[in-house]
Amino acid sequence: MAEQRKSLYERLVLKEKIAVLKRAKAMTVLEEELVRTQNLCRQLTEIADSGAVLPGLTTPLALRSANHYGMQVHEQLTTASNRTDFLEDELAERQRLLAEAMNRHRKISEKQAEQAKQQRQEKADKALEAIPAKRSV
Repeated sequence: MAEQRKSLYERLVLKEKIAVLKRAKAMTVLEEELVRTQNLCRQLTEIADSGAVLPGLTTPLALRSANHYGMQVHEQLTTASNRTDFLEDELAERQRLLAEAMNRHRKISEKQAEQAKQQRQEKADKALEAIPAKRSV
């Protein structure tokens, strides 16, 4: 029974370790995607700022084109901004889940260590009982 319990704790520790590693990898991917999206937002903001119509003589076609492309950039900026907000929320949730998984892993590891210590103590006690006591003469 004790050996089976030990095996169970070992399996649980490995399972939680795998879960922690998977969550950490997913967080890394989310962080990379968030950085890319933030860079895209920054670039789109720069494009929107630089896309203003220059003063001077301008044709109606140039004004229409500037308006059209300005609207396109604004839509892309809104989409990228919404994606950034979503990724930030998702990243916060993943961090919470990772912390929970790490806490579970720590608790199970502690239980496994406690169980191993208890088994070693029981084994040592049995070994001491097996040694015959000396008789005093």
